Amino acid sequence: MKGYLSSFSKLEKTIFVIFLIMLVIFIILIQTIINSLEDSTKLKTRVYAKFVSSTINNKDEATEIIFDEIISKIDFPVVITDGNNIPVSWKNINVGTGNVTYQDLKNGKNKKVLKRLTTIMNKLNKGNKHVDIREPVTGEIIEKIYFGYPKEVYIMKYVPLFELLVILIISMLGFVGVKVIKENENSRLWMGLSREMAHQIGTPTAALMGWIELLEENNGKLENYSDINLIKEDVNKLKIIANRFNKIGRTQKLKCMNLNNEIKKIVEYYNRRSPKRGKGYIVKIAKNESLYSMIDDELFGWAIENIVKNAIDAMTKKGTTIVLDLFNDKGKSVIEISDDGRGISRTIIANIFAPGFSTKKYGWGLGLTLTRRIIIDYFGGNVFVKKTKINRGTTFRVELSQCEGDKHE
Repeated sequence: MKGYLSSFSKLEKTIFVIFLIMLVIFIILIQTIINSLEDSTKLKTRVYAKFVSSTINNKDEATEIIFDEIISKIDFPVVITDGNNIPVSWKNINVGTGNVTYQDLKNGKNKKVLKRLTTIMNKLNKGNKHVDIREPVTGEIIEKIYFGYPKEVYIMKYVPLFELLVILIISMLGFVGVKVIKENENSRLWMGLSREMAHQIGTPTAALMGWIELLEENNGKLENYSDINLIKEDVNKLKIIANRFNKIGRTQKLKCMNLNNEIKKIVEYYNRRSPKRGKGYIVKIAKNESLYSMIDDELFGWAIENIVKNAIDAMTKKGTTIVLDLFNDKGKSVIEISDDGRGISRTIIANIFAPGFSTKKYGWGLGLTLTRRIIIDYFGGNVFVKKTKINRGTTFRVELSQCEGDKHE
């Protein structure tokens, strides 16, 4: 059982615990109501017995009216017998035959009805001890009252079982639903990961192929010695990409690092690659307060790059600038990435971090999913769309807890 429960995700365990708590609360409430109804029935019966006992020697017209009213209001099964257990009257009991009188039963007539009533009396007596009505002077038992509970009590006794069944069914459907959703997300995630890896590796690989062609044309020689640094940069990019994918799904050893330095690397990287003609862009830092947080530099760079790439893709002919603001806010390190591109429709904001969701024709919807996973799951921070407006741009906000940078540098 322990091994089976350990296979559940945190969400599934939470759902199970919530349903279990709901069931326990519901059973307690139902049992409280049942106990209240049982006590009420016992009280009515004993009051009735006391009333009958007190009116044996004093029956006036008012008493008869009260007596009739009490009898008519009884909502539970009751059989009143004489001292010899011969039924005198009964209410809320179906014996299958009408017009049966006490005298008939006393004289031995309608034996089937008497047998049926006797069986019912025995069942009632098992649940509740019958009440004796005694003659006030001699103490002789002159009547006996056999009683049960209202039908609602018996119905409600089965309600917890029904509730348990319903909760089990809902739980099963919930678990199946969560499993299906998780499997679909995993499927989209793995597909996205493979495409993302192919995309990320493609750029430096193409550059390296270009360098190889250039070397072949120049008989293995480079025109400028500085080109070696560019080749190293592309090779290093491949190494970084491999490390990033290798770290996904593993526990990370975070370090207190200067976020300003990491952001600066990203800005320089994209500005160097901005097209010189056509749809170019500028990435710049506006606010630049000193920020330190517990991060992994490679994963942090990946997370911010994905947002910047989205901003670049969202550029229109008028939008050319991406601004990064770094500042402290209530003990948090905050990075805001703003563009002046096409913006995000309000109808899809809730889905932009979902695996496989993309508004691009050839997009695979993984970049922001990875960003969210890195920032929230690995770094314990938060990332969300702060504001957006169609054709006016979008601002993403990343929040991370701060650390004492000076002690770690």
